[in-house]
Amino acid sequence: MIVIDVYSPRFFYHEIIWMNKNVNKLNHDGHLELIFDNKWKYISSIRNFIQNIINELLVNKEKAEMISLAANELIENAVKYHVFNDDCPDVRLKLIHKTSEKILLLEVKNCSSDKNIDILKKEIEAISKSSPDKSYLKKIFEVSKRTDGKSMLGLSRVRFESGCDLSIHTDNGIVTIQAIFYL
Repeated sequence: MIVIDVYSPRFFYHEIIWMNKNVNKLNHDGHLELIFDNKWKYISSIRNFIQNIINELLVNKEKAEMISLAANELIENAVKYHVFNDDCPDVRLKLIHKTSEKILLLEVKNCSSDKNIDILKKEIEAISKSSPDKSYLKKIFEVSKRTDGKSMLGLSRVRFESGCDLSIHTDNGIVTIQAIFYL
């Protein structure tokens, strides 16, 4: 286990934890957790960092790119809709590699308002009712009719392009979005 604790006004995350139990084995499970301030300026750096980690884990670079783009979308949503409170001052990202199940689990956790959580729950429920391609086409059609300037296309696009399963868990204003990628 390696634990790096970094806190500096010049650095964007408070701590990185990478746990890898069987370092000498070719197939291993591990996880990475990032805890970072709710600031837009960190998103591209975090995306690049996650992409580098995923590129090391996966042989399929196209799949690694799709997962990185999905992570970016989920991070952007977390930062955009984050509501600061003492129980949840930061945004948290967890990446879990389960080789035995051939999955990569991405979790993004932040605090949000009840209104935004309700919208998010409805969105994930709606896009999960049909196949990723049908859901995405339906969302594109809906976007063409919207007049409020919001596309609400991101999560459907993530599911369509990466083939992941999305779920949402909430607890007293803390929302966790999980994306499961099948490797």
